[in-house]
Amino acid sequence: MKKGKLGGLSSYLGTLGALLILCIVLTIASKNFLTYSNIMSVLKQTTFTALLSTGMLLCLITAGIDLSVGANATFCACICGMLVKGGMTNPVVLILIALIAGTIVGLINGTLLTRLHLPHPFVSTLGMKNFLWGASLLVTGSQMISGFPAGVMALGSATIGGFPVSFIVVAIIYVIMHIVLTRTALGRSIYCAGGNMEATRLSGIDAANVLTFCYALSGFMAAIAGIVSVGRSGICNGANAIQPYDTDAIASCVIGG
Repeated sequence: MKKGKLGGLSSYLGTLGALLILCIVLTIASKNFLTYSNIMSVLKQTTFTALLSTGMLLCLITAGIDLSVGANATFCACICGMLVKGGMTNPVVLILIALIAGTIVGLINGTLLTRLHLPHPFVSTLGMKNFLWGASLLVTGSQMISGFPAGVMALGSATIGGFPVSFIVVAIIYVIMHIVLTRTALGRSIYCAGGNMEATRLSGIDAANVLTFCYALSGFMAAIAGIVSVGRSGICNGANAIQPYDTDAIASCVIGG
């Protein structure tokens, strides 16, 4: 056990060491790298991937994958754009509808995997990615939409105490996720489902519900990421649904350990 903990610690230290070396090199290469404005800019730009990787992490822990997270984020942003174009200006309603849409997509992914017993989620979520690409183009008429209300824009562009709101949201979500995965029965069930599905079933855990929950939460996180992207750029673009945001999320999870 002690050896395993030391191995995990060395892995984290290696990642942190590589990050430190990268920061040193970039600081030497550019005098503007460690400036306040650049650091805040980096924090804003990384929150989108950070949110996607949170949901992706749950899927990877369960020995699955969700290749639709990026397209889902774009789809939720486009749903907001369609409503704004139709005259909806209430930010609370827009955000709630986006969150519901993203969660429903995640539930569908989970249902396809656990209830219809489709092949590995690589196949089903890749299909969902392409479906959402087409749906995003359809709801926006293949046009970029702008004019989002300030309440929606705030999540991606506003600051509190000098820190981006989106970064604060990510930090809170990460703390909650850490507690859930390490301190709760749900977290243990998620790890158990990813380790041995048969052992999970024999332990009395409904593995299907656990998996469905993970994919639904992945969709929920994608929706938040979509709202953040709208707040940061001020527009939604259905063509972004085909961008490889999913691979960025996977890489973040793998590099982070």
